[in-house]
Amino acid sequence: MAGQSLSTQARQFRAMINPKLHIETDLSKVDLEKTLKNFEPWRIGITFSNGLSTADFRTIQPFSDIPLNKLRLIGEHMGEDNLRGLRALDIGSNIGYNTIALTRDFGCKVTGLDFNPGNVEKARWLAGICDVDAEFEVGDANTYCKPGEFDLILHLGTLYHLADPVGGLRCAAQSLKPGGQIYVETTTYESGDEYACRYIHGYKGDYTNFWALSEKVVSEILERYGVPDATMIRKFGMKYFEGTGMARAIFCGKKPE
Repeated sequence: MAGQSLSTQARQFRAMINPKLHIETDLSKVDLEKTLKNFEPWRIGITFSNGLSTADFRTIQPFSDIPLNKLRLIGEHMGEDNLRGLRALDIGSNIGYNTIALTRDFGCKVTGLDFNPGNVEKARWLAGICDVDAEFEVGDANTYCKPGEFDLILHLGTLYHLADPVGGLRCAAQSLKPGGQIYVETTTYESGDEYACRYIHGYKGDYTNFWALSEKVVSEILERYGVPDATMIRKFGMKYFEGTGMARAIFCGKKPE
């Protein structure tokens, strides 16, 4: 895609990847239905080639029927050719949707990391039924570190759940190869002080939340640990955050060669 404008790349990538996750499977409806029911409740929408969907079973909120949307935004930014064949780490992989898509659709070798053993069990099963050779680990994103191993790190929707976001970003930055890129999508907080952050443990009853960092702080932590010039590439408000100074944002940074 050399020489094309980013907008052209973005249009082509958007046409290529569906934000919904669809899995081809040889399982019968009866066999698939039994397993999907055993894995209830579902928070991620997945459709299957035999006509079933996780939305047909017990679900919990928030429920996402477009789980690959963040990956699509990142792909639009990187360009399709730059996304192919990478050694990648998916931090906070949940039930493996981004890991599966990167492996299946782009030939990446991916490790999915999640703190919840139940999520990892679902991810391994989903990867198995669609014959995707991805690995999944139960691990702590506050401390997980594989120095210099990854070309690409996705840190999507996980940072604000970490009690030690500085340690988490340090470990992620150290896990990048020279020339590797990291994408961080998280809750941010903005006030009159660009260094002010908000402690959100228990915000609206959710005790899995910990910190909404400011945009400046996210960028400076990454720079401190070897990823200079990290920039925010996307910011979007949410009704959930109205009047709080909080938003969601995606940052991109690259470790120097």
